[in-house]
Amino acid sequence: NNADHIDNPHLYDASSSSSSPQPVWDADCLTAYMDAGGQTVIYVGEREDKIELDDEATAPDCGFCSSRRFQQMLKDDLVLEEQLTCPCWWLKEDDVTIWRRK
Repeated sequence: NNADHIDNPHLYDASSSSSSPQPVWDADCLTAYMDAGGQTVIYVGEREDKIELDDEATAPDCGFCSSRRFQQMLKDDLVLEEQLTCPCWWLKEDDVTIWRRK
């Protein structure tokens, strides 16, 4: 996930030469998987739906594990079947989710 103007605009700095993000490929991989007939996705990581923002937050945060586009594709094209807790880093909201195609 990148500090870009789409996923994390509060971290994006257009004036910085280091703000040219690497291509985000997670949603492209999910698209290829779905096009190949994939039915089930097991995702381990942060999800925007679980991230609690503090009072000073200026924008929603999709986390460090996947792009906002990837997470939206999960919600649009699949159904959340199961959610499991897992060990995670301090101040992170990772979980394990199992998604099935609609």
